[in-house]
Amino acid sequence: MSFQEELLKNGLARTRDFSVECPNQLAFEQAQKIAKASKLGIWNQSNLERH
Repeated sequence: MSFQEELLKNGLARTRDFSVECPNQLAFEQAQKIAKASKLGIWNQSNLERH
């Protein structure tokens, strides 16, 4: 697992919706989905209400 994927999985980063092809794009999107589902880091409900 890459450092970027670990950050995404823990809700400490988010992916951008660029049309740039990245070989890890699917893994990054999946890691972000895990964080969102678990409401970790930036996906924590209380954090979302402040923005």
